[in-house]
Amino acid sequence: LILNAVIKKRLAALAAKTTIPTLLRLAMTARGRGELQQATTHLREVFDRSGGDLRAAEALLEVLLQRKAKVAIDDLLAVLQTQAQRRPEQLPGLAELLLTARRHKTLLTLVAKLKPARRSPTLKILAALARARSGELARARAELSALLPSPQGPRAALALGRLYLRAGKARRAAQVLASSVRRHRRNTSLLSLLSRARAEAGDKEGSLTPWARALGKHPKPQTRLAYAAALARAGRWRQALAQAQKVAGGRAAKAQKDTQVPPSPALVAAAKNFIGFTLADRDAELPRAARLLADAAQLDPGRAYIIDSLGWLSFRRGHLAEARRLLSVAHRLAPREAEIAAHLAAVNAALKRLPDALRLYRRAIALALSPKESAPWRQKLKQLTLRRVGNHGSAEAPAPH
Repeated sequence: LILNAVIKKRLAALAAKTTIPTLLRLAMTARGRGELQQATTHLREVFDRSGGDLRAAEALLEVLLQRKAKVAIDDLLAVLQTQAQRRPEQLPGLAELLLTARRHKTLLTLVAKLKPARRSPTLKILAALARARSGELARARAELSALLPSPQGPRAALALGRLYLRAGKARRAAQVLASSVRRHRRNTSLLSLLSRARAEAGDKEGSLTPWARALGKHPKPQTRLAYAAALARAGRWRQALAQAQKVAGGRAAKAQKDTQVPPSPALVAAAKNFIGFTLADRDAELPRAARLLADAAQLDPGRAYIIDSLGWLSFRRGHLAEARRLLSVAHRLAPREAEIAAHLAAVNAALKRLPDALRLYRRAIALALSPKESAPWRQKLKQLTLRRVGNHGSAEAPAPH
């Protein structure tokens, strides 16, 4: 307790005379420790010092949502709406934040009040997503389909593809995305979602084709790592590891001659994380997985996805308390990542913390991209619910004579 008090005091003194990047790091540290009030304080200062920067507002909103601070969220959004009246270029960013905050009616009203000439394709896409989340799926799909030929066509296709995936219509999602890819062949976001949609539709070979072609034409490290992820989804994990190793470095990478651009440290960290997590998930070569994940954490510290992998490795090793600590940090840093929530749920279930496990599985299911992704979590939720009911029933049953 004394040590924590000293740390907090020093952090507060440091924050009083720090730059915006340092304040952001302090906020991330506080958020990972679960000190959301302290994180809020740092992010408010960043927001004020930056003159209402939307990226600072996004970070602040995320923490306020975690705290369920409705009044503070409303106040922040009101400030941003006033600010957008003076700076119309901020309207799309404001609309994004309204969507994140689930203020769907406010977003739709904002767009409706604009003159038609000021309703950019980006605003129309965000309004369509607000309609979808309000239950107007048919109208939302129609509005997004109408925007496919526009300059924001790739973004509209991504939004429409995700809507179809969430509805369990993977084949329809793949059709929409494939059509858009034909016009925007270098859009990696489209390629990624198309690959995933085809995999969910059962077309494993088709899920690999977009990335294999892209890699043949543009052998960049980012493309190779995305191809590795597609291979893993198709169940070809050995090939996936080989591709990721070419980005991560080592003997396999030294034999690689087609990569023109060396990968950045962050990309090397992502590749090492991919290999480490894949090995841990398969309960294979755990010492090697530990080394790779330690390297990844050093190359790109503080990243939720790497902390999640370290937590999952601890879980696989049977170190449940450490796994729960790490995964709790990851979940606080990335509360909208479905897989992280599911990992933390699994650890809580193993620790027999059933209420936490049930809550987190429900959270993961709500965040999942598609019913296929959430299927194993729904099964786990069902099993845990039955177990909990059974425990209550046994507790209330009369003792046998």
